Amino acid sequence: MVRLLHNDKSKIMEQIKKRDIDNIVACDNCLIDDVILSMYQRGIIKCLDDGLSDHRKQDHTIPFSLMITLAVSAKMKGMRATSDIPYAIRDHKLLTEMDYNLYMGENAFSEKIILHLLKKYALGDQIAYYNNVIDVICKKEDIHTHIHILNCVKIAENTENTYCENVSLTLGRKENKMSGYKLASLRGLYQDSGIIEEVKIETASVHDSALSRSIIETSSHLHDGDSLLIDQGFISRELINHLKKERNIDVYIPVQRNTAIYDLAIAIAEESDDWKPHPRRKDEMICLVEDVGIYWNDDPEKDVDLNAYVAWTEKDQKYSVFVTTDLHKSAEEIVVMHHMRWEIEEDYRQLKDYWILDDFHHTKQSVITFHLGNVTNHV
Repeated sequence: MVRLLHNDKSKIMEQIKKRDIDNIVACDNCLIDDVILSMYQRGIIKCLDDGLSDHRKQDHTIPFSLMITLAVSAKMKGMRATSDIPYAIRDHKLLTEMDYNLYMGENAFSEKIILHLLKKYALGDQIAYYNNVIDVICKKEDIHTHIHILNCVKIAENTENTYCENVSLTLGRKENKMSGYKLASLRGLYQDSGIIEEVKIETASVHDSALSRSIIETSSHLHDGDSLLIDQGFISRELINHLKKERNIDVYIPVQRNTAIYDLAIAIAEESDDWKPHPRRKDEMICLVEDVGIYWNDDPEKDVDLNAYVAWTEKDQKYSVFVTTDLHKSAEEIVVMHHMRWEIEEDYRQLKDYWILDDFHHTKQSVITFHLGNVTNHV
């Protein structure tokens, strides 16, 4: 157990002078504690507290903001177990700044209290909370993004668990069977990193397009004139039209092989033979192919048009095709936009490592969502 008592500094100083000290606890400090301290001083912790109403009818000894702060700190420190959360902060400087003291004791703050609290919230409330907090923090810190990346990632459950709530069986990236969840995330490019702007979590068998549809249609982070990079090309023609016509957002999409638009874009590029050096790769050539939107489906009359760049590697004769609704971009400019996602991909790869549930032993979806959401918040 860990007991956190509201710190009465005057009383503590008086006790120290009288040499009347109840207990001494060793405190540890690390860079993450300094990050949490900065979050507290900048008012970010208050945003975590204000984002969700406290449903507890009694026992408000441990403030909700402190629970969330400990949970976020635990994820930043790689402490995945819910039972680790009460022990996540042991730095005296951080605890003092937050006006709390720490010592070991019984019947205080434990994993049981956290699990009991989570039962009071619906899954939709948790997701809405995380998204709302991100929105509030971006506004508070005056963070504005205009280039966004939409990803869907499958998260496998711990195979040692007998059953996790609301999991489903599907195929993994290597066409192997897996069961678990799927998480859609909208990231905004800010300075030299990516900020998680919105998330949605469902069972793994849900189609990427269905999972991310509400983000595409309603996200407050997508503004007029923005650009959206779709990572795996799962978006439908209907949503492409909606983004361009209704929201004036340009879309950039990698084209899947063995599709008509892929084959025809390459054929047109070969026929025009207007190849130029790739701006980032010495061994590749690129070619702009205009007006390829008519090849996406069989009824293109109401569809917005698309331009493509075709990349060709002469050494191994490999092609790739990338399309966009921004008809004013050159092939070089489309390439630069495409490669922006690679510049922050390491951040996202590390985030996905935190999302892994291989050693997560809880089976309740509310607890799993709490874990995934707090990983999102720490980013």
